Amino acid sequence: MSKSDLNRIQRLLKSGLSKAESPAQYMRELKRLVRDEVHKGAIERQSKILKALSNPERLKIMKLLSARKVCVCEIMAALGLSQTTTSYHLRVLRSAGLVKGEKRGKWVFYTISSPDAMRLLEKVA
Repeated sequence: MSKSDLNRIQRLLKSGLSKAESPAQYMRELKRLVRDEVHKGAIERQSKILKALSNPERLKIMKLLSARKVCVCEIMAALGLSQTTTSYHLRVLRSAGLVKGEKRGKWVFYTISSPDAMRLLEKVA
């Protein structure tokens, strides 16, 4: 623990806003909380999903896919994107587990694979 962290913890304890008996005890409690509540794998998955959803074009793709299955060429035409850009955005969304593609001959149709992601988006709208 750095000296500035220790000073902050001591000020917090003196304020009475925390009931820990000592800065060392408080830090042990915080470390236990992180160990028990912050699961590295889940955090990494959540971070990947949020990163995938942080781009406006990918959000538009998700909204488009929420209406129905859509072919890559339809996404390109609807959003005015190049094939390369569309493929990149779809790859990011697939990698995050948000969409899946179904090949039909030369065409690939995409759907949302995680309805939970759309519920999340609807809550922040």
